[in-house]
Amino acid sequence: MSILRENIVYTILALVAIVLIGVTIGLQLVIITGQNPTVLNGAAQQATQQSLNGQSVAFAVSTATETPAVLIIQPAPIGAAQSEPTAAMQDNPAPAGSNTITQEVQSGDVQPVATDVATVEPTATEVTQPAAEQIAVDAPTETALPTPVPPTPAPPTPIPPTPAPPTATDTPTILPTESPTPVDATAFHIGFANRGYGCPVVSQIVERILEDRLDTATELISFDTVESMFRAVANNEIDMTLCYVDPDDRELLRGDNKRTIGFKMVQLGSQYWESDEQKLQMWVNLPTMSALRAADHTCMLNFFYSLRFVESDLQIIDVNSWLNAHAADIDEWVNCE
Repeated sequence: MSILRENIVYTILALVAIVLIGVTIGLQLVIITGQNPTVLNGAAQQATQQSLNGQSVAFAVSTATETPAVLIIQPAPIGAAQSEPTAAMQDNPAPAGSNTITQEVQSGDVQPVATDVATVEPTATEVTQPAAEQIAVDAPTETALPTPVPPTPAPPTPIPPTPAPPTATDTPTILPTESPTPVDATAFHIGFANRGYGCPVVSQIVERILEDRLDTATELISFDTVESMFRAVANNEIDMTLCYVDPDDRELLRGDNKRTIGFKMVQLGSQYWESDEQKLQMWVNLPTMSALRAADHTCMLNFFYSLRFVESDLQIIDVNSWLNAHAADIDEWVNCE
């Protein structure tokens, strides 16, 4: 009973299916044979009742052919789905044109009526076991463990190329500007800068007079700037310069340069040339001044005190021409008496 209660839905569906099958078969037979549908419906209801009571039901239906069709309905176990009735057709001679039903439906029981119909053995119907009562016999399935996936290696970090060492180039070393070193240490060194006013020309004339008239080795030194020329005089790197322009160069001997230049230089004599605005003077360092005051340099000292230029433009003077034109003046200037 517990099985019936648990499967009551399936049981009801099975009964409904049996009834529908019976009604369908009856309707088909009525259509085929032209019999009264009421009789067939009653037979189908009794067959359904007997099937529910566990009895086998068989009835034959005469068809348009000479061979009657025998339908057998097997009762299905309680709780199982009712299978469709199996119709077994057996050859049995019957009088032609027979359209009567070989089974009568009586109240309370249904028995086949033998009308020259051979006994038909009921066919066993395969009973399908309900899905609820089937026992699962599946073998236990092993749970497949997930295969560990090795970690994806990270791509190697690209190594930047090693920069090539810088190519050594021969870069010329710029040395600080230094005062030129005199070639002859025993010579009298005169410095000049090409700044105009005829300083280079005057320096060449003085060089010629010292060498030709006073027999004194003289060397001329050229400088790029006036300040570097004055520093060379102050540091006793050269003896004198004739390129001091007054008053333009006064600031170079004052201020920050007073200790390094101004205190180490003195004016020799007075201006040797002058115009309305500028004057050219000779400046020497202190050691040179002391040497010129010695007895053996008296002639040279007198020459520097006496030297004069009266030309208005010294830059156009030719050295040789000037020396020849002023020979008498030169003789007087170099006189030691």
